[in-house]
Amino acid sequence: MKTTQTFSVQFIARTKKLLPEQALIYARITVCRKAVEISLKRNIIYAEWNRKAEYVSSKTLTAKQINNHIENCRYRLMESYQQLLIEHKIITAEKIKSLFLGEMASEHTLLGLIYDNKHAITAADALNDRVLPFFEEQQIPVLRMLTDRGSNMMVK
Repeated sequence: MKTTQTFSVQFIARTKKLLPEQALIYARITVCRKAVEISLKRNIIYAEWNRKAEYVSSKTLTAKQINNHIENCRYRLMESYQQLLIEHKIITAEKIKSLFLGEMASEHTLLGLIYDNKHAITAADALNDRVLPFFEEQQIPVLRMLTDRGSNMMVK
């Protein structure tokens, strides 16, 4: 089976403008080439950052605590990704970040888009007024839709 989606987590150190010898650590989440970053709110000495291994190379107690925090964040980000996979939700870097930060918004269902206050609306109304705008808002391209007769309908 060919994988159509890529996911990665990297930890980077970004130097401060006023204090270039110090840096802040960020987690960069990438899904399908779209990336978001989360600040871990940890300061380090930039010279002690190991870019390749993505950890602080110093042997101090503070460095060990920061490295433990990095590994904990890596685990929690992977856990967030797995949770979205298990729940069959659309996976984006923003959604992983939101779930990680505990800001996950409520999900919309297709049934919820079709019924408005328990009143059925026509399929064309649902498609044009709710479904397609929802996919556009989520930045998910919709190229074709399968009709009830099994034929393809070009959307855009």
